[in-house]
Amino acid sequence: MNLASTTWHLLRLRPLMAWGAGGILLGLAAAIHTQGLTTLNWEHIGIALLIPLILQGIAAHSLNDLFDFKADIKFRDHFKKTGRTKLLVSGDATKNEFTFIAILSITVSILLTAYLTIKLGYLIPLFAGIGLWGVFAYNTPPLKLGWKPLAEWSVVFPVLTTLVVAISYVATGTVTYTALLLGVIHALIGMVFFITSRIMDIEEDRKSGKNTTAVRYGATTAAGNEVLILILVMALSIIGVTHLNSTFFGISYIIAFITAILFSPFRGSEKHLAWCRHWQMMMCLLNAILILVYTLTIEGIKCL
Repeated sequence: MNLASTTWHLLRLRPLMAWGAGGILLGLAAAIHTQGLTTLNWEHIGIALLIPLILQGIAAHSLNDLFDFKADIKFRDHFKKTGRTKLLVSGDATKNEFTFIAILSITVSILLTAYLTIKLGYLIPLFAGIGLWGVFAYNTPPLKLGWKPLAEWSVVFPVLTTLVVAISYVATGTVTYTALLLGVIHALIGMVFFITSRIMDIEEDRKSGKNTTAVRYGATTAAGNEVLILILVMALSIIGVTHLNSTFFGISYIIAFITAILFSPFRGSEKHLAWCRHWQMMMCLLNAILILVYTLTIEGIKCL
């Protein structure tokens, strides 16, 4: 497999679309809601959206697979059953290739960040720094927070919240409460399928020495945490509607309610967990798509 094919397989489109593309769409929705459509700087937006896609889709995945290789190789059959591809485990790629891809992707992200910093100021390195925190803190020594409880809060939450705020800032030049609240909601919904993934891997993680939230507190407690997180999303959505006068937060309320009712992983079969994880990712992306469409529709009505 050549480097291009290896990079393509690293992208893992479903989580990338849910987390990365979903965050970008919400950042655009916040910007359009704040400033309208015609005044946005699409050159800067185009450059900015590449950074999270490269960091999440390529850099983070390559480093995660490199540092998880010794644990993953013991459970190759488990990954086949859950439908996930690990190129190092299957032998379709080498550690040298993954190392090169990781270094190149991080270098490109830093160069793009430097360009936007020159154009937009010094909040850009802060945003990018939080993105790099997600890349290195999750699975890279000495932190390896993905091996510890509550990685969903220490890594996933700040990275996904910042993504939405950063895209909105690049588009408008301001940090708004709307973008911040949308970012928090996106992070919380994204955390739900992250927790489900950890529940799916609970036995393998326990045997390999990982002490994730699911391993530490048990699958039932982890699944209960998902419901509490979704209730928090509903509460924040109400605040968005009532205090920010942004009716599109009602979409997040409905998404969280449906996810809590239909896609909570309390039944422990692998098939059910995989089904929940798939639809949780889809609901995360659907939330972003519907809010952006709603915002564009309102903006179009204003222009009539």
